[in-house]
Amino acid sequence: MNLPTTYSLTSRLWPHDGFLQIVDQENNRLVGLSIEFMRKGHVLTWDDRHVPLYTLRDLYSVDDSSLGCSPTVGPRLQYAHRAPRPESEHSTMSASSLTGSNTNQAAFRRALLARDGACLLSDRVRSSVACHILPQSRPEVSAAPTKPRISRDLHEVLYCSIKYYSELLGHQPGSYHEVEYGILLQNDLHHSFDQGNWALFPDSRDQFSLIVHVFADVRAKEYHGKVLRRDRFRIDDEIELPRRDFLAFHYRQCAVMHVRGYSHFPSE
Repeated sequence: MNLPTTYSLTSRLWPHDGFLQIVDQENNRLVGLSIEFMRKGHVLTWDDRHVPLYTLRDLYSVDDSSLGCSPTVGPRLQYAHRAPRPESEHSTMSASSLTGSNTNQAAFRRALLARDGACLLSDRVRSSVACHILPQSRPEVSAAPTKPRISRDLHEVLYCSIKYYSELLGHQPGSYHEVEYGILLQNDLHHSFDQGNWALFPDSRDQFSLIVHVFADVRAKEYHGKVLRRDRFRIDDEIELPRRDFLAFHYRQCAVMHVRGYSHFPSE
Protein backbone atom coordinates (compact mmCIF):
# COMPACT_ATOMS: atom_id res chain seq x y z
CA MET A 1 0.00 0.00 0.00
CA ASN A 2 1.35 3.42 -0.94
CA LEU A 3 0.67 6.06 1.70
CA PRO A 4 -0.08 9.59 0.50
CA THR A 5 2.85 11.98 0.29
CA THR A 6 2.16 15.48 1.52
CA TYR A 7 3.37 18.69 -0.12
CA SER A 8 3.49 22.30 0.98
CA LEU A 9 0.32 24.21 0.14
CA THR A 10 0.37 27.29 -2.05
CA SER A 11 -1.45 29.13 0.74
CA ARG A 12 1.74 28.97 2.83
CA LEU A 13 3.63 31.01 0.26
CA TRP A 14 0.66 33.30 -0.39
CA PRO A 15 -1.09 33.73 3.01
CA HIS A 16 -2.77 37.11 2.52
CA ASP A 17 -6.24 38.17 1.35
CA GLY A 18 -7.91 35.02 2.66
CA PHE A 19 -8.56 31.58 1.21
CA LEU A 20 -11.22 29.69 -0.64
CA GLN A 21 -11.66 26.25 0.90
CA ILE A 22 -13.68 23.54 -0.79
CA VAL A 23 -14.76 20.75 1.51
CA ASP A 24 -16.78 17.55 1.21
CA GLN A 25 -20.00 16.68 3.04
CA GLU A 26 -18.02 15.59 6.08
CA ASN A 27 -16.12 18.88 6.12
CA ASN A 28 -12.88 17.31 4.94
CA ARG A 29 -10.76 19.74 2.97
CA LEU A 30 -10.57 18.99 -0.74
CA VAL A 31 -8.94 22.10 -2.16
CA GLY A 32 -7.50 25.28 -0.70
CA LEU A 33 -7.10 28.30 -2.96
CA SER A 34 -5.14 31.39 -1.96
CA ILE A 35 -6.88 34.61 -3.00
CA GLU A 36 -3.51 36.39 -3.06
CA PHE A 37 -2.07 33.72 -5.37
CA MET A 38 -4.98 34.06 -7.80
CA ARG A 39 -5.09 37.88 -7.66
CA LYS A 40 -1.37 38.37 -8.28
CA GLY A 41 -1.42 35.54 -10.82
CA HIS A 42 -4.16 37.31 -12.84
CA VAL A 43 -6.67 34.48 -12.47
CA LEU A 44 -8.97 35.87 -9.78
CA THR A 45 -12.11 35.52 -11.86
CA TRP A 46 -15.18 33.32 -11.87
CA ASP A 47 -15.79 33.81 -15.58
CA ASP A 48 -16.56 30.41 -17.09
CA ARG A 49 -14.53 31.37 -20.14
CA HIS A 50 -11.39 31.77 -18.07
CA VAL A 51 -10.95 29.32 -15.24
CA PRO A 52 -7.66 28.06 -13.81
CA LEU A 53 -6.56 24.55 -14.67
CA TYR A 54 -6.59 23.47 -11.03
CA THR A 55 -10.34 22.90 -11.00
CA LEU A 56 -11.88 20.07 -9.01
CA ARG A 57 -12.17 17.82 -12.03
CA ASP A 58 -8.38 17.87 -12.38
CA LEU A 59 -7.83 16.98 -8.73
CA TYR A 60 -10.72 14.61 -8.03
CA SER A 61 -12.85 12.18 -9.96
CA VAL A 62 -16.55 11.79 -9.27
CA ASP A 63 -17.95 8.42 -8.29
CA ASP A 64 -21.33 8.29 -10.02
CA SER A 65 -22.59 5.43 -7.87
CA SER A 66 -22.19 7.26 -4.57
CA LEU A 67 -22.00 10.87 -5.78
CA GLY A 68 -18.74 11.07 -3.88
CA CYS A 69 -15.27 11.81 -5.20
CA SER A 70 -11.82 10.34 -4.98
CA PRO A 71 -8.43 11.91 -5.70
CA THR A 72 -7.07 11.56 -9.20
CA VAL A 73 -3.77 9.73 -9.57
CA GLY A 74 -0.78 11.97 -9.24
CA PRO A 75 1.23 14.07 -9.30
CA ARG A 76 2.85 12.54 -12.35
CA LEU A 77 6.15 14.40 -12.24
CA GLN A 78 8.53 12.52 -10.04
CA TYR A 79 9.68 9.00 -9.20
CA ALA A 80 6.84 6.53 -8.87
CA HIS A 81 5.30 6.47 -5.38
CA ARG A 82 7.95 8.75 -3.94
CA ALA A 83 8.06 12.37 -2.86
CA PRO A 84 10.29 14.90 -4.59
CA ARG A 85 13.33 16.06 -2.71
CA PRO A 86 13.01 19.80 -2.17
CA GLU A 87 16.58 20.12 -0.91
CA SER A 88 18.00 18.39 -3.95
CA GLU A 89 19.56 20.31 -6.80
CA HIS A 90 19.14 17.35 -9.12
CA SER A 91 16.41 17.36 -11.70
CA THR A 92 14.08 14.39 -11.49
CA MET A 93 11.63 15.27 -14.19
CA SER A 94 13.22 16.09 -17.50
CA ALA A 95 16.69 14.84 -16.63
CA SER A 96 18.02 16.98 -19.43
CA SER A 97 21.65 16.53 -18.53
CA LEU A 98 21.27 12.77 -18.29
CA THR A 99 19.20 11.75 -21.30
CA GLY A 100 19.90 12.01 -25.00
CA SER A 101 23.26 12.53 -26.59
CA ASN A 102 25.39 15.56 -25.81
CA THR A 103 25.04 16.56 -29.45
CA ASN A 104 21.23 16.54 -29.26
CA GLN A 105 21.22 18.42 -25.98
CA ALA A 106 23.62 21.07 -27.26
CA ALA A 107 21.52 21.60 -30.40
CA PHE A 108 18.39 21.73 -28.22
CA ARG A 109 19.89 24.51 -26.08
CA ARG A 110 21.02 26.48 -29.15
CA ALA A 111 17.51 26.34 -30.59
CA LEU A 112 15.98 27.45 -27.30
CA LEU A 113 18.53 30.23 -26.91
CA ALA A 114 17.70 31.47 -30.41
CA ARG A 115 13.96 31.45 -29.63
CA ASP A 116 13.89 32.56 -25.98
CA GLY A 117 17.03 34.70 -25.88
CA ALA A 118 17.44 34.22 -22.14
CA CYS A 119 15.77 32.59 -19.15
CA LEU A 120 12.03 33.15 -19.50
CA LEU A 121 11.73 34.25 -15.87
CA SER A 122 14.93 36.06 -14.95
CA ASP A 123 15.91 37.26 -18.46
CA ARG A 124 19.46 36.14 -17.73
CA VAL A 125 21.52 34.32 -20.31
CA ARG A 126 24.25 33.16 -17.96
CA SER A 127 23.59 29.76 -16.34
CA SER A 128 20.54 29.21 -18.54
CA VAL A 129 19.92 25.62 -19.57
CA ALA A 130 17.58 23.74 -21.86
CA CYS A 131 14.58 22.42 -19.92
CA HIS A 132 12.14 19.81 -21.20
CA ILE A 133 8.54 20.69 -20.34
CA LEU A 134 7.56 17.04 -19.96
CA PRO A 135 9.45 14.22 -18.28
CA GLN A 136 11.65 12.09 -20.46
CA SER A 137 11.33 9.33 -17.89
CA ARG A 138 8.20 7.83 -16.43
CA PRO A 139 9.23 5.01 -14.11
CA GLU A 140 5.75 3.89 -13.13
CA VAL A 141 5.03 2.62 -16.66
CA SER A 142 8.44 2.10 -18.22
CA ALA A 143 9.93 -1.23 -19.06
CA ALA A 144 13.27 -1.90 -17.43
CA PRO A 145 16.24 -1.06 -19.63
CA THR A 146 18.52 -3.87 -20.61
CA LYS A 147 21.55 -2.48 -18.76
CA PRO A 148 21.13 -1.01 -15.26
CA ARG A 149 23.16 2.17 -14.82
CA ILE A 150 24.96 3.52 -11.74
CA SER A 151 22.27 3.23 -9.05
CA ARG A 152 18.65 2.26 -8.66
CA ASP A 153 17.51 5.89 -8.27
CA LEU A 154 19.40 7.08 -11.33
CA HIS A 155 18.34 3.88 -13.08
CA GLU A 156 14.71 5.00 -12.70
CA VAL A 157 15.44 8.49 -14.01
CA LEU A 158 17.13 7.07 -17.09
CA TYR A 159 14.22 4.85 -18.13
CA CYS A 160 13.40 5.75 -21.72
CA SER A 161 9.63 6.16 -21.74
CA ILE A 162 7.41 7.73 -24.38
CA LYS A 163 4.21 7.64 -22.36
CA TYR A 164 3.89 11.34 -21.54
CA TYR A 165 4.68 12.39 -25.07
CA SER A 166 2.54 9.81 -26.85
CA GLU A 167 -0.32 10.53 -24.44
CA LEU A 168 -0.47 14.17 -25.51
CA LEU A 169 0.79 13.94 -29.08
CA GLY A 170 -1.07 10.79 -30.01
CA HIS A 171 2.08 9.23 -31.40
CA GLN A 172 5.68 8.49 -30.53
CA PRO A 173 7.88 11.51 -31.21
CA GLY A 174 10.83 11.09 -33.52
CA SER A 175 12.91 13.25 -31.20
CA TYR A 176 12.57 14.60 -27.66
CA HIS A 177 14.64 17.64 -28.59
CA GLU A 178 12.22 19.64 -30.74
CA VAL A 179 12.29 23.30 -29.76
CA GLU A 180 8.57 23.36 -28.93
CA TYR A 181 9.16 20.68 -26.30
CA GLY A 182 11.33 22.93 -24.16
CA ILE A 183 11.94 26.29 -22.54
CA LEU A 184 15.14 28.09 -21.55
CA LEU A 185 15.57 28.53 -17.81
CA GLN A 186 18.19 29.60 -15.34
CA ASN A 187 19.64 26.46 -13.78
CA ASP A 188 18.06 26.81 -10.32
CA LEU A 189 14.69 27.67 -11.86
CA HIS A 190 15.00 24.58 -14.05
CA HIS A 191 15.28 22.36 -10.97
CA SER A 192 12.37 24.15 -9.31
CA PHE A 193 10.24 23.72 -12.44
CA ASP A 194 11.08 20.01 -12.53
CA GLN A 195 10.10 19.65 -8.88
CA GLY A 196 6.68 21.19 -9.59
CA ASN A 197 7.18 24.34 -7.53
CA TRP A 198 6.15 26.72 -10.31
CA ALA A 199 4.53 26.51 -13.70
CA LEU A 200 3.48 28.47 -16.77
CA PHE A 201 -0.29 28.95 -16.96
CA PRO A 202 -1.66 29.03 -20.53
CA ASP A 203 -3.98 32.05 -20.42
CA SER A 204 -7.24 31.12 -22.14
CA ARG A 205 -8.01 34.80 -22.85
CA ASP A 206 -5.03 34.98 -25.20
CA GLN A 207 -3.95 32.08 -27.37
CA PHE A 208 -0.28 32.97 -26.93
CA SER A 209 0.16 34.45 -23.43
CA LEU A 210 1.64 32.45 -20.55
CA ILE A 211 1.47 33.52 -16.89
CA VAL A 212 4.11 32.53 -14.34
CA HIS A 213 2.51 30.91 -11.29
CA VAL A 214 4.76 30.18 -8.34
CA PHE A 215 3.23 27.57 -6.05
CA ALA A 216 5.96 26.79 -3.54
CA ASP A 217 9.34 28.37 -4.30
CA VAL A 218 10.18 31.45 -2.27
CA ARG A 219 13.23 32.11 -4.49
CA ALA A 220 11.00 32.40 -7.56
CA LYS A 221 8.22 34.34 -5.82
CA GLU A 222 9.23 37.63 -7.44
CA TYR A 223 8.29 36.25 -10.86
CA HIS A 224 4.74 35.27 -9.90
CA GLY A 225 2.26 36.94 -12.25
CA LYS A 226 4.83 37.72 -14.94
CA VAL A 227 3.12 37.52 -18.34
CA LEU A 228 5.01 36.11 -21.30
CA ARG A 229 3.42 37.41 -24.49
CA ARG A 230 3.88 36.36 -28.10
CA ASP A 231 6.57 38.96 -28.77
CA ARG A 232 8.70 37.53 -25.95
CA PHE A 233 9.67 34.68 -28.28
CA ARG A 234 12.02 35.49 -31.13
CA ILE A 235 10.51 33.22 -33.72
CA ASP A 236 8.16 33.55 -36.67
CA ASP A 237 6.75 30.04 -36.89
CA GLU A 238 4.12 29.63 -34.17
CA ILE A 239 4.49 25.84 -34.24
CA GLU A 240 7.87 26.31 -32.53
CA LEU A 241 6.41 28.14 -29.52
CA PRO A 242 6.32 26.14 -26.25
CA ARG A 243 3.52 23.61 -26.56
CA ARG A 244 0.56 24.81 -24.52
CA ASP A 245 -0.80 21.30 -24.00
CA PHE A 246 2.55 20.25 -22.51
CA LEU A 247 2.54 23.31 -20.23
CA ALA A 248 -1.08 22.64 -19.20
CA PHE A 249 -0.18 19.05 -18.27
CA HIS A 250 2.75 20.24 -16.16
CA TYR A 251 0.57 22.92 -14.56
CA ARG A 252 -2.07 20.40 -13.49
CA GLN A 253 0.56 18.26 -11.76
CA CYS A 254 1.79 21.30 -9.81
CA ALA A 255 -1.80 21.97 -8.72
CA VAL A 256 -2.22 18.37 -7.57
CA MET A 257 0.88 18.82 -5.43
CA HIS A 258 0.33 22.27 -3.96
CA VAL A 259 -3.39 22.99 -4.19
CA ARG A 260 -4.67 19.54 -3.21
CA GLY A 261 -1.62 19.07 -1.04
CA TYR A 262 -0.97 15.34 -1.28
CA SER A 263 -0.29 12.60 -3.77
CA HIS A 264 -2.43 9.64 -4.66
CA PHE A 265 -1.29 6.49 -6.40
CA PRO A 266 -3.30 3.41 -7.32
CA SER A 267 -2.95 0.39 -5.07
CA GLU A 268 -0.65 -2.30 -6.41
